[in-house]
Parts: sequence; structure tokens; C-alpha cells
Amino acid sequence: MQIVDHRLKPGWYKASPHHGGALEAPSLLVMHFTVSGAGAKGVADYFVSPTANASAHVVVGRDGDVRQVVPFNVKAWHAGRSVWRGRPNCNDYAIGIEIDNWGRLMRTADGQVRSSTSRILDPALAVEMTHKNETRPCLWEVYGETQMSALVAVTRAILAAYPTITEIVGHDDISPGRKSDPGPAFPMGRFVSLVG
Repeated sequence: MQIVDHRLKPGWYKASPHHGGALEAPSLLVMHFTVSGAGAKGVADYFVSPTANASAHVVVGRDGDVRQVVPFNVKAWHAGRSVWRGRPNCNDYAIGIEIDNWGRLMRTADGQVRSSTSRILDPALAVEMTHKNETRPCLWEVYGETQMSALVAVTRAILAAYPTITEIVGHDDISPGRKSDPGPAFPMGRFVSLVG
């Protein structure tokens, strides 16, 4: 996988209307979760719809499907109110990757594991962990190896094409208290070591 003219090759691409101006010399890569079971196609379709009012550069599905909706040299609308190292408006200097994942889950009185939309999930997909910005543990969806392998490949391509990127963070780092993604189930330390 490589980046040619600010697009992943080989790769699926469809333009989202939800973007800003030029993104020059990005210095940050931001990881998000989708809070969805829609897959990369469903999330990408949402980002290209007129009503979304949000976008990310890339979506990575649970099955390893990768879809790009904003070129890497254009600002996507993924960070919202955000600040990193005293610098506000992370959309101005960050590339955003959405990872298809439910995030926070709940165990119901009948013992089932459910998503935020009440979809019943396999309990093997849930892990109990405490978010770094919280004090109580709860259930989170795990990130599978197929998805992580695709995410590593995408990230390596981005870092090779944009050597100005010096840090990889979560949405919860740039918007603490407001956002919890990619959550404690995302193996950030392992991921950063894998992408070099």
C-alpha cells in the first residue's frame, strides 16, 4: 500500500463534501472509533452523504476493508473542539482515521453484551477496562487482528508519505472529557511500535 497524489493505492475512494481547506505538513495522526457496526462501507457512505457534517480521511473496517473519503492534503472534519500541546483546532494539522468499533458496551440484566444501539454482541468481543480519563471500568469492544493489520498498513503508508507527522494520538487525547475514542481496548503502545 502506498499514497499517490494524496490517495491510498490500491484503494477505494469517494469524496466527502464535508472537508475544509488545504492540509499542509500534517504533524498529528488521530485515531477514532466509529461507535458503529456498519463496516467501512457503511461509515464511508455516511461520510459522503449530504447530512453527515463530519468526515475522516480513512475508515478501517473490522474485516480489513479500507475506504478513503478525504484526500490527505485536505482537512477532514474529525476532531471537533480539540487541542494538542497547546495548539487548538487539530483538524488544521491532523490526519484522522476512523476504526469501525462500537467502543463502550454494556452488559444488560439478562447477561447479554449490547452496543449503544442495543445490538447484541458476542461476549468474546468485549473486554472490561478502565478508560485513562475515567475511574470506573466498563466493557469495550476489542480490536481484531485483521483490522489491526490493515490499520498498520494504512498508517505505515501515511507516515512514509508525510514525514512531518511526529505523533499518533487518540481522539480522547485531543478532546479529553468530551471524547473516549479509540478507548482503552485500542492497543496504542503496541500499535505505535508496529508502525515504527
